[in-house]
Amino acid sequence: MPSDPPPTSPELDSLVQEQGEMANRIRHHDWASTPLGPPSTWPDPLRTYIQMMLASKHPMYLAWTHDLIALYNDAYRPILGTDKHPHALGARTADIFGQDGYPGLKPVFDAAIERGESAAFENHLVPLVRHGYMEECYFDVSYTPVHVNGHVAGVFCSVTETTERVLAARRTKTLAALTATLLGLHHPDDVVHAALHVANLNPHDLPCAVVYTPNEQGELQWRGATRSNDEQMTRWQHTPPEWQTTHQAHVLATSPLAVGPWPEPVTQVAVFPLTSFEDRPLGLLVVGLNARQRFDDAYQDFLRLFRGQLSGALRDALLTEALRQRNADLARERELLSEQTTVLARERELLKEQTAALAHANEELEAFAYGVAHDLRTPLRHIASFNALLRTSLGSGVNEKSARYLQVVDQAAARMSKLIDAMLELSRTSRQPLRMGLVDFGALVASVREELEAEAPERPVTWHVEPLPLMLGDSDLLRQVMLNLLANAVKYTRVQARAVIEVRVEEHPEEWRVLVRDNGVGFDSKYADKLFNVFQRLHRQEDFEGTGVGLANVRRIVHRHGGRVWAEGMPNEGATFGFTLPK
Repeated sequence: MPSDPPPTSPELDSLVQEQGEMANRIRHHDWASTPLGPPSTWPDPLRTYIQMMLASKHPMYLAWTHDLIALYNDAYRPILGTDKHPHALGARTADIFGQDGYPGLKPVFDAAIERGESAAFENHLVPLVRHGYMEECYFDVSYTPVHVNGHVAGVFCSVTETTERVLAARRTKTLAALTATLLGLHHPDDVVHAALHVANLNPHDLPCAVVYTPNEQGELQWRGATRSNDEQMTRWQHTPPEWQTTHQAHVLATSPLAVGPWPEPVTQVAVFPLTSFEDRPLGLLVVGLNARQRFDDAYQDFLRLFRGQLSGALRDALLTEALRQRNADLARERELLSEQTTVLARERELLKEQTAALAHANEELEAFAYGVAHDLRTPLRHIASFNALLRTSLGSGVNEKSARYLQVVDQAAARMSKLIDAMLELSRTSRQPLRMGLVDFGALVASVREELEAEAPERPVTWHVEPLPLMLGDSDLLRQVMLNLLANAVKYTRVQARAVIEVRVEEHPEEWRVLVRDNGVGFDSKYADKLFNVFQRLHRQEDFEGTGVGLANVRRIVHRHGGRVWAEGMPNEGATFGFTLPK
C-alpha cells in the first residue's frame, strides 16, 4: 500500500495557502531531508518567492541554495513532462536535467549563483527528455539571482515555452523560400534541384530528402537528394520496393541514418507520392524525420505543403515543356507566317495556360482548406465514439481521476467539432454565390431574435429594435451576419442582471449603416481590429464559449456585399458592432 504523505508543518500551512497540485506537494514534502532544511529555517526571500510562484499562472522555477534545489508551480509541470514530474520537486537541478538541458545551462546558473549575474534568452534551445525521447524545445526564459543577507541564495526563472512558435516560423520560412525558389522554373530537373536546395537549408525538419521521377518507361529514377555525396544515401539510389507500391503518404522505419543536426540518427522516413491535380503520378518524395520531434499534425501539414508545392511546380514544368514543344511544332508548321505573328501566337498560348493554371491553383487552395476541415470529422468522431465506449466499458468501476480524463476528452472533442463546423461554414461563405435581392431587415431581425430567445427562454433581455428598412443583399448570408452579431450580444450580456440589446439602421447618401449595441462585458478598443480575424478572441474560453470564427465570417460576408465592418467598446461598458451595405 502507498505510504501516507508526510504531515504538513504549521510554517508551511501559513506559508503555502494556494490551492493546486504543487502547493499541496510543497506542503507535504520532507524538506528537512533536503539542503533547504525545515521550513521554520527558511529565509523571508525564499518564502516570498514561493508564495509569488504558486500564485502565478505563468510557468516559474526556483532553484535554491548552491545545490539548486528545485521548486516550481503548476504552470511549469508541462515543461517537465511525465518523465520528470513530480519527482523533480526538491531534487537538484543537475539531477533533474543533467542528461539533457542542464549541461548547456550550467554556465548561466553558475554566473547567477557565483557572481549574481542575471540573464534572459529568447527562443533558447534546451533539449529535454520529458516524454520518453530527447525533444527539441525552445523557451523564452529569464534567470534572476535571489539575494539573502547580501549573498546569492538561489535563482528564480520565469519561463515561456516557444517550441510551437519556433517550429512554425522555421517551417513557414522554408515554405516561403520554396515558393520563391520555384517561381519561374520551367524544367523538372530545375524544380527538383531547387526543392532539394531549400530542403538543405532546414536540416532540422528535413534531415534528408530524396526525389524520384519516372523515366520514359514510367519507372521511378533517382533525381537527386540532400547530402547526396553522403555514402549513407547511396542505399536509396534504387527505389526500395515498399516505397513504389504506395498511393498514400505514410511513415516507414529505416536503418539508422546519421544525418541532420542532432546526435540521434534518423530512424523513420515519410514517403509522399507526387501527383498532379488530375492524380497523374509525377514521382516520389522521401523525407527523413526529425529525431527530436514527434510526427504530429503540424509536422505532417508542413510536409504535405512542401510536397504540394513540389508537385505543383513539377506539373507546371511539365506543362511548360509540353507547351514549349507545341509552340515549336506550330512555328515549324507555319514557316510562311511572319516572325511577329509566330511570337504573338506563342505568347497568347502561354498566357492562356498560365491563367488557367493560376485559376486552377486558386480553386485547389480553397478546396484544400475545405477538405482539411471536412476530413477531420472522421477521426474526431472516432475519438468521441471510442471515449464513449471506454466510459461504458469501465462502467461503475471508473475512478474520479479517470472520469475526469474522459470528461476532458469529451469536452475537447466537442470544441474541436465546433471549430471544424466553423471552418466549414467560413469556407462555404466564400464559395457560395451571392443571390441578391431586397431583404426585409425588420423581419430578418425578428426571426433571429425569436431563435435566440427560444434557446435561452429564462434570460431576461430587453430589446430595442428600431424600424428597419428594406436593403439589397443575399438574405441567407445577411441572416448569418445578424445571427452572429446578436448571438454575441446575448452571450456577452449574460453577466448583467438585465441585458439590453439595441438594433438600429442609419441612412447615408451611398450606404446603410447597421448597428448592434449591448451593455455586456465590452472589450478594449485597441484590440478592435483583431476581432474580425479568424480564431482571434479577447475573452477566455472558460468565461465565454466560442470558436473565434463568427466575426471573421461576418467580415467576409459584408466584404462580399461591398461593405465594411467595425467595432467599438470599453471594458465592462458594452460594445457596438456595425457594418455597411451599399444602396
